[in-house]
Amino acid sequence: MKSISFFAVLGALFFISYQAVAFEAGEHALLGNSAFNQVVPDKKDYEFQRLLNAGSFTYGELVALGGDFYKTPEGMLLHNAPYFSWFHNDNQERIKKCIRKEIKAIREERQYTTCEDIDLIRSKAQYVTGAHDNFSHFSWHNVKNYVRYHSMALKFALLYHYKITGDSTTFSDVLEQLPYKDEDGWLAGILSGRSYLSKEYIGELTTEQLESTAIYFNAFADHFLTDAFSAGHLRVPRSQIDAYIKDRDAFLISLDSSPSYLELERKQGTVRSGAYVQFLHNLDGKSKGVLVTNSKKNIFYVRGDKYLFADSTGKLTNHPNSNITAKIVIQALRSSIAELKLVFLHGRKGLPGIYKATEFIPTPHMSSKSLVSEVQNFARSKRYDDIIGMLSDSVGGLYVTLVSDNEAKFYRFIEDLPKIMEKFRRDIAYEIKKDSKKGEESGFVKFISPSYLRNIQKIR
Repeated sequence: MKSISFFAVLGALFFISYQAVAFEAGEHALLGNSAFNQVVPDKKDYEFQRLLNAGSFTYGELVALGGDFYKTPEGMLLHNAPYFSWFHNDNQERIKKCIRKEIKAIREERQYTTCEDIDLIRSKAQYVTGAHDNFSHFSWHNVKNYVRYHSMALKFALLYHYKITGDSTTFSDVLEQLPYKDEDGWLAGILSGRSYLSKEYIGELTTEQLESTAIYFNAFADHFLTDAFSAGHLRVPRSQIDAYIKDRDAFLISLDSSPSYLELERKQGTVRSGAYVQFLHNLDGKSKGVLVTNSKKNIFYVRGDKYLFADSTGKLTNHPNSNITAKIVIQALRSSIAELKLVFLHGRKGLPGIYKATEFIPTPHMSSKSLVSEVQNFARSKRYDDIIGMLSDSVGGLYVTLVSDNEAKFYRFIEDLPKIMEKFRRDIAYEIKKDSKKGEESGFVKFISPSYLRNIQKIR
């Protein structure tokens, strides 16, 4: 193995994950702002304040930040830097400037490179650590994360409603249901910052702060919702590939066992698994697109980053309402925001049953070629060096440098892909069945469109 520095490895781990981001920040932000402004026109382009007065963002900017820049909605909401606060505040303005630069490029129907300032900010150790294990952005984890954080956002909307209406009994009842410690510990207020939420702290928030908290959580959820419309995140079995690379023999004999990602310590990504995931991601994301359908029986194509706003020929269009794919994503986001708005206004009477946004989430159309077929046909028609050329320079370089038996193991992976996809389907079916037994007071499956649940178990 060739010598390589720690910082080179750390940087490459970042790029392995970053190159598999579903959409660019500008795409996330344009979608989020478009949907929010339609549902809440009286707060068009309104910037919501963080709890600690450490900056403010529009709804779309929050959708862009959630998941990619922050591992948790609490981190996004509480972001505070008592040390070097001037540096972090400056970075915040850089992020906004970069996102708006990308939106401008989309409006002008031109391709663009990701803003260098965003690259700089994303390379911070905190982001690298979170992004390397980014399985939560892939199917079907992105849908579970949407449901998880949308559910939390609705709880904060309930708190807002019952505080503003003066119903202290119901307010206390909802507060008790939150998954936080009852009281602040001694770490909460170190150096005038705050590292976590507690029921005690939440109970003291103003109605305006509760509104912002619900908005931040919902925008975080909507980041994963928009990820579900990215071709490269539609059917790539990220968790199963990580488990396969960790121990191929154990993986192949465990097809009937419970999902590997439900273990206490999920199999972390590696250089090899990251390269394989990026290959599959790029093959789906940079092609003409994947034909999909949803519970609404819409039929459309999904594409990868920088091509969300492309028409059927791949030509970029200048507005989210100018192609069917973007329209459907915005409809999903509008449904999510509208549910939050109803709970703000009506409390528990406004709570939804099935989350309407999940009815728009796509799965491959029955006429689409399977991922296995696409990958195996591509691998047979290309030289190995051409396949490696599909990876980013950083990932490809590190993969070639650090991983032994590259070519032989890659083609063995391609041969094993049908079994990996079988494990993918079985893992999803197992988790749906297990969650369905939890009853009304817990679980997430009851919030997801039944049609989506059926179709995701058929993915190939």
